[in-house]
Amino acid sequence: MAKIWRETGFVANDPWVIETEEIKAEGEQKPLLPLAEFIEKAEASNDVGLGVLIKPADDVSKLEPYLYRIELVAVEFPAFSDGRAFSHASLLRDRLAYKN
Repeated sequence: MAKIWRETGFVANDPWVIETEEIKAEGEQKPLLPLAEFIEKAEASNDVGLGVLIKPADDVSKLEPYLYRIELVAVEFPAFSDGRAFSHASLLRDRLAYKN
């Protein structure tokens, strides 16, 4: 299970699970979905409190219509020197005004 970092430190009892074909959120756990699956779920329902996992090649601007429904955006860092996750975070905060 991935650890969630906030400004105050790591989150205790992190409920988020990165969903794959083999791993699904159960019980009190919350799914963290890849961008395409997130958009599919968001278009099929009115759920709020969703989680999305942004990978380096993803286009974060596709999240704009759904930002008010997102509880958590996680960005993947495939390598220490890969700065695309920082670019994604900057776009979300500065251009799309995502706050959470």
